[in-house]
Amino acid sequence: MRRCGEDLCGFAALDDPSVGPLLASLQQTLDSFVEIGLGYLSLERPSGTLSGGEAQRVKMIRHLGSSLTDVTYVFDEPTAGLDPISSAEIDDLVLKLQQEHHIASIVVTHDLHSAKTIANRLALLDDGNVVIEGTFEELQKSDIEFVREFVKHS
Repeated sequence: MRRCGEDLCGFAALDDPSVGPLLASLQQTLDSFVEIGLGYLSLERPSGTLSGGEAQRVKMIRHLGSSLTDVTYVFDEPTAGLDPISSAEIDDLVLKLQQEHHIASIVVTHDLHSAKTIANRLALLDDGNVVIEGTFEELQKSDIEFVREFVKHS
């Protein structure tokens, strides 16, 4: 059995200044897991065992750690197939990204509740065409039958 000394078998020791940036990045990523409610996960857990909501939040962590600001992110059906609690957590995370990281987002969704929560403007499409664009209140007041039915049944 090979024993490793201070050099960790050829790797720099954790207190070596050259690994400082890597450790800081790792700490930021781990802090992001805690911040979005995934602090209970362990490295031993295979990614294939994550629930839909857990997997969505893990995907979004890379945006939390990004230094990019004043950009637009596109989220395609981020709450699809999730239970209401997980959906609300994803909505909260999108809002956090918008507010704290100064990003704009385009969220493609069939979940009108989610859209009302995170959007300041909505566009309703039918067969790939924009039927109406505006605030949720404007959609509710629409004279267009398709829009009224969509809002009514959502």
